[in-house]
Amino acid sequence: MSVIGTYGLSDQAPEYHCSVMGTPKWSGLKAEAFTPELVKELKHFIANTAHRRGHNDAISGDYHPDDKTFHPEFLGGWPAEHWTRYYKLGYKSQMHRNKN
Repeated sequence: MSVIGTYGLSDQAPEYHCSVMGTPKWSGLKAEAFTPELVKELKHFIANTAHRRGHNDAISGDYHPDDKTFHPEFLGGWPAEHWTRYYKLGYKSQMHRNKN
């Protein structure tokens, strides 16, 4: 799976494209263009992608909980906080497996 993306801005979502998942509808959109449906999609994306990245980083020995994919001011800051929370969950989950 290859991923192409940019970091987001305070008023714009990051651009994101995955060779498997394609380009999400919210990719590169301005904050004011977000609808409740797009917010739901973004939450789902972050939960899955950040968790997987944390999991993979635990396997490779990296730890980057402060990823800057989402600007800390974008949409009131919840996407960046959501990303960090799910990244840490994925990382800790895998580290727990590594101990067993």
